[in-house]
Amino acid sequence: MMPASTLALAGIQHSEARSHLFPGDGFEAATILLCARTPGPRLKLVVREMIPVPHDACARRVRDAITWPGAYLEKAIDKGDVEGLAIILLHSHPGGLFAFSEVDDASDAITMSSLFQAYGDLHGSAIMTPDGAIRARLYGPDLKASPVDLVTVC
Repeated sequence: MMPASTLALAGIQHSEARSHLFPGDGFEAATILLCARTPGPRLKLVVREMIPVPHDACARRVRDAITWPGAYLEKAIDKGDVEGLAIILLHSHPGGLFAFSEVDDASDAITMSSLFQAYGDLHGSAIMTPDGAIRARLYGPDLKASPVDLVTVC
């Protein structure tokens, strides 16, 4: 069965994201993915650009939470709005949890609402574990999450 939704990263993008998200200090880190939609019968998001959030710009970075400045979200909105790109907020789970936490859910409730006030009809969030595995979910303007069926690295 063909997946209904896919998030695709180039190998170099995955490597760069993993290096940034796991700097060796055991704390969460974040990057923003700007994704184009490919034409076709299913939803496929292809990462076109990444905006790493500098570690020292984050107000709080601990093992299971991160707080980073809205300026990077604004930068992503400015870039993404021009081409109608979907924004995926990717952060690390250095402890290896391959699921979205309650902290992630609460953060998404606030952040996704802000994204949809700015533009778009599709945005999302994702987590990466130390082994490089990624789990992603997408939101529509109704703010209901749906899992991405497949994350690929080419």
